[in-house]
Amino acid sequence: MEYPFEEYYWQLKRFFPGDPEFSMGNYGDLPYSYVVIAIQKISKLFISELNAYERPIALQTSVIANQNRDPKKQRKPFMPADYAYYVPREDINLPDHAYGSAAMVAIKQGVFPSWALFCYKDLASGSDPGYVPEDPILVSEDAILLHPMPAAGGLGGMLVALESASLQTREFRNLKGEMFLLEVPEIPTKAVAVEGVTLPYQQASRKP
Repeated sequence: MEYPFEEYYWQLKRFFPGDPEFSMGNYGDLPYSYVVIAIQKISKLFISELNAYERPIALQTSVIANQNRDPKKQRKPFMPADYAYYVPREDINLPDHAYGSAAMVAIKQGVFPSWALFCYKDLASGSDPGYVPEDPILVSEDAILLHPMPAAGGLGGMLVALESASLQTREFRNLKGEMFLLEVPEIPTKAVAVEGVTLPYQQASRKP
């Protein structure tokens, strides 16, 4: 959530009471970037605080759920984390926000393939509505590269691919229609979604 700059003051006063840097007299002289970083820290602290408050309720709920659990239908026991709403982002195994945001843009543009929707939930949860990447996706028949960025000898990003793309050269296209011939690494399972992957250029070519 974005707050007007004036509203930052009251957020900072709540979480850093008595701090002279955020006093009425000094606040106006602070660099804007410093204030924004402080607000980002506050967001993490606030979520952690709420998570600490809800843990006893989440624990009690998981105990009740396990008492009524049918082992034949639900083999895995319920955990307190299953009933926690305010979970710090670093405690959740979610993709980087850049990849999630790129996926949301691709979906809005109608270019996100249906076969890749198996990872939609995590991508959507990790997305940042305030971030709109200029070049969100490269698409091929059985592999996509989210948030592609130049890397040594190729393009890097989050690879979502099917087993049929394993060790193959594929034509990837971006939203502008530019084409890139890239080599897909080995795909050991039916489908993967892996961050920080570099796809080497097979041939540096582009077609409008």
